[in-house]
Amino acid sequence: AIPFNVARLLPDGSRDPNFTLTSADPAGVLSFTFTGRNLTALPDGRVLISGTNDFGSFVVGKFLANGAEDLGFGFGYSFGGLPTFEKAVALPDGKVLLTAGSDPQATVDSTLIRINRNGTRDSTFQLPEAIRSAQISQDMFRINELFVGAFVLAVQPDGRALFLYLSGTDQNYHLVRLLTDGSVDPTFAEATLAPLNPHVTFPYIRDYNGTIYQPFQGTHEAYPPILDAHVLADGRILVAGRFTSYLGTPARGLVRISANGTVDETFSAGGGAQWLTTPETATSFPAVENIVAQADGNLLISGTFEAFNGTPLPGLASLHPDGSVDSSFTPSILRHRRFIEMSRLAAQPDGSFLLGGPHSFANEMDPSLIHISQVGGIPVIGSAILATAPVGQSFSYQIVASGQPASYGASGLPAGFTFYPSTGLITGNPAASEVGAHSIALTASNAEGTSAPRQLLLTIPPPLQLISAVSRKTHGSAGTFDIPLPLDGTPGVECRSTFGQYSIVLTFNHEIERRQATVTSGVGEIRSSLYQPSQTLQFDLSNVADQQSLSLTVANIVDEFGQVLPDQILTIHFLAGDTNGNDTVNASDIGQTKSQSGVAVTADNFRADVNLSGTINASDVSQVKANAGHFVTP
Repeated sequence: AIPFNVARLLPDGSRDPNFTLTSADPAGVLSFTFTGRNLTALPDGRVLISGTNDFGSFVVGKFLANGAEDLGFGFGYSFGGLPTFEKAVALPDGKVLLTAGSDPQATVDSTLIRINRNGTRDSTFQLPEAIRSAQISQDMFRINELFVGAFVLAVQPDGRALFLYLSGTDQNYHLVRLLTDGSVDPTFAEATLAPLNPHVTFPYIRDYNGTIYQPFQGTHEAYPPILDAHVLADGRILVAGRFTSYLGTPARGLVRISANGTVDETFSAGGGAQWLTTPETATSFPAVENIVAQADGNLLISGTFEAFNGTPLPGLASLHPDGSVDSSFTPSILRHRRFIEMSRLAAQPDGSFLLGGPHSFANEMDPSLIHISQVGGIPVIGSAILATAPVGQSFSYQIVASGQPASYGASGLPAGFTFYPSTGLITGNPAASEVGAHSIALTASNAEGTSAPRQLLLTIPPPLQLISAVSRKTHGSAGTFDIPLPLDGTPGVECRSTFGQYSIVLTFNHEIERRQATVTSGVGEIRSSLYQPSQTLQFDLSNVADQQSLSLTVANIVDEFGQVLPDQILTIHFLAGDTNGNDTVNASDIGQTKSQSGVAVTADNFRADVNLSGTINASDVSQVKANAGHFVTP
């Protein structure tokens, strides 16, 4: 059995014995007999994997290229904490779109959301309420009816996404383009297509209040008429699926549209997807299920077709950029009609492809995972264009290209790295002197020539550091003011009185993706921690006693590059009325507060506003006097 139902294959199809999912967190994603169900490769080489555990809970985690769990992902989410989703789609900036697909519960939880690199929900992305309400019919008490179907088909380089959803308004599928904030792009021609095999089921769902029931008007489901899309370099888009026309133009399974969504009439797919022996009807006809780009500019498509534009083909074809069939591509495989599963087609970094689903070699009866080689031609590099090499950590990067290269090139490597021209492997252990962004020109060569350079942006981040700490309070209408808390040496003194409640704000030199803090000495407790992906963390303390030295230990700080900060101990003195911060409340503090009485609160005198009213007055003087003689032992 494959541990956790997840494995990595070597180029020859055998299982990679050096890859197994692991976790340093005993309560992490892999606990409670995790079983992986879906995975999505991310731009930085990590993998997002979702699945279930023994409790039936939906679980999702991020894993490094070596299989180790990324502990900087998903902090604050318990099992089932993320909305249920059917498919994850990686974005160029490392964020991820989570779509409901054809899952009723996922539709209830959230049709489409975007999460940050650390797994928190991105509040800057909101799907229009008109789309949500078109899929969920409800009153003030319960959900009455669902229309299930939400798919992200492709993401453009600028982050705009092609989104297909089933609408209850007209019971049709709608293809729109979403802007990066989730709103509908008004410059894109929306397409409306009839669903295939519409039907109503009555599954149980869990609503927003946790109540489980069957919507009494049922859940409407249907096969989506669009199955895939591919954005071309010039902005035009190929759309594939189960359709015979698009925006009123005849098109059988494949159409090319302009960047604004209108049909591109110059694409000559002709008769498109066809059946030769299987009877066609008005509701049953062949489909194109996948589109991927080949290294030579052609397009590889798979589907249920027995021919494409008159050329007999076993559900797999290579098309020229204009849509005509490449007759030199003659795959010796079979598509089995007795299997109803869709085919899956994925490009590999070396220019080859993996084909899964109801296909097999000509002499086999059962479906196979088929490797389609891409040989010959000048190499095309397909390996990642982004890499991070933290200081002091071992680094490895493999150049991958089509055309079976005999040698490789890498120019612009900083000191501390070793390059192996015969294999294309780059290794190293970067030094602090090389911190920064480095552009590396990668090439690959064979007997037919040398590839166009591919730029690898290699980032060497400085070590993760805690830069500063402050105690933050709001002084009425005067504003918010911070008391600096030194990271070492003499501790800072918090002199303001707020019934034992304080907010400690930490600033780091990198964006933080995981954190933890505990009170390790003194009287007080952490009530909550506020965090959005940024370089700051806020810990809210409660029940903090006065006249004490309190130590806050910050641990498990992981940054956006996966670097872990050693545990940090922050010592804070709490002494209400110590306006001059010398660990004693005395006549000097009383005099200082009196001298500021009636003066507006500013960054220069806010410590005298000990009761946080926004004005310095007799009340502050009285409070300082009442605490005279109080002290904290240094």
